[in-house]
Amino acid sequence: RRAYQDMIRVLVALHQVDYPAIGLETFGGHPKSQRRQDPTTPQPPLGYVERQLQRLSAVAQKQGTLLQDSETTHEIQALAQQLQQSLPSSDDAVTTCLIHGDFKVDNVVFHPTEPRVMAVLDWELSTLGDPHCDVANLSMMYFMPSHSPTGIRGLAGLAPDVTLPTRYELYSLYVCCPLWFVREEGGDGPQHGTTTLQERTREVMTNFSHGWDWSGYYLAFLFFKNCVILQGVAQRSHAGVASSPFAQKVAQLLPMVISMTQDILQEYPPPLPGARRTVDGTSSKL
Repeated sequence: RRAYQDMIRVLVALHQVDYPAIGLETFGGHPKSQRRQDPTTPQPPLGYVERQLQRLSAVAQKQGTLLQDSETTHEIQALAQQLQQSLPSSDDAVTTCLIHGDFKVDNVVFHPTEPRVMAVLDWELSTLGDPHCDVANLSMMYFMPSHSPTGIRGLAGLAPDVTLPTRYELYSLYVCCPLWFVREEGGDGPQHGTTTLQERTREVMTNFSHGWDWSGYYLAFLFFKNCVILQGVAQRSHAGVASSPFAQKVAQLLPMVISMTQDILQEYPPPLPGARRTVDGTSSKL
């Protein structure tokens, strides 16, 4: 559990990096000027998730055509449409930050004898984006089956282990992590300008309730992203140009991952438009 706590500490530290101060305003091709299709109406640039959905949908359509599998392509596009229709509004959006893009236990190196992170690997997907995507990526392990012929395994189906945090506890660690820094800076006096620990705690708890309501959406988005990846593996295997001898086995996961994405959207739907959960757990309109 302490190792997971330190992993979350590292993730929060990454998300708090002042990227403009170190010259990363356009890192990862962040489109400061990219806008929606209607040029007559001034609108903000597309958000990270919306950009990803557009790109992934186009890729899935092309892969489906090459694979000649219209049924699977239709299922993937239906997921994309459902995610597009439930996009977080500008009121629900979070501040863009530096994200890893594939943050998970597999990409973290721990100290051999201490519960602390020594390094984070595989930064090729790092970009400027939505921090909830990193948290969702880490949380996918709770839904992946513990037994798989492909070697891609998670925690689902295993007996509960008190040494590992639940998904809820993991998200709690992430949201509450900034409070650790406040306490380390001097207890409950004024911190971060005029913000006291009490005020910061209330802010964190409000963000937690609201963010948790959206956690299922981000999980579904990450699983959708993996659907497109697996479809690509299947397409390359079908064409005989797969880079791995295990590609065909990996591609067989696609129907399961599509089904998991559908189940997550049904079991953990995003909140109603304009609804924000308050500290006491009730829902309020913005």
